[in-house]
Amino acid sequence: MFRNLAIAAIAILATASFASAQGQCNANTPCPNNLCCSKYGYCGVGTEFCGTGCQNGPCEGSQGQCSSTKACADPNHCCSQYGYCGVGAEFCGTGCQNGPCEGTGTNCSKTKACANEDHCCSQWGYCGLGSEFCGAGCQNGPCEGNTTTTTTATSTSTTASPTTTTSTTATSEPTPTNPPRDDRTCDANTACFPGDCCSKFNFCGSTAQHCGEGCQHGPCQ
Repeated sequence: MFRNLAIAAIAILATASFASAQGQCNANTPCPNNLCCSKYGYCGVGTEFCGTGCQNGPCEGSQGQCSSTKACADPNHCCSQYGYCGVGAEFCGTGCQNGPCEGTGTNCSKTKACANEDHCCSQWGYCGLGSEFCGAGCQNGPCEGNTTTTTTATSTSTTASPTTTTSTTATSEPTPTNPPRDDRTCDANTACFPGDCCSKFNFCGSTAQHCGEGCQHGPCQ
């Protein structure tokens, strides 16, 4: 009887080993070679095995779990909107909860700088580079052209003669109150980026067509 039980036990172990070798696993049956057991019960590496639903092995995060208050074990990894750690757009992009999130997911503000100090926080609360982040509405970081205020001093000249006195006052250019737009359009109340003029056709630029006749504001000629 004991011999039969021993033979049965050996057969069960052999079957389990064979199943594991075939890539089958679960929460109680780990994979060989430190592989991850996916939510479908197969062994492997990468996000599809170690990410969402990972049952066993070196799952990303703590068993694949992280949150806005619980960072990933690797400080260079991001916590995705689904609570798993990794790198790339699916982790650090839209909905990123923790870690070096960028480009999407509101991860910055006027009082919260981007993780990368060279990046700007856009008016919508996203980190990145370029005019859409560092231009109009930029809240934090190396912002450029948040607001452009051009002031032209008013001068008064008086020419005296024995018989006549003439006073001439130059017209002051309007001071725009709205920040520059990324599409480089402007008007009397909307500024251009530093160094540009707002033409009579409501476009920003630095050519004679922009800064010459009809120039509304900026370094008009």
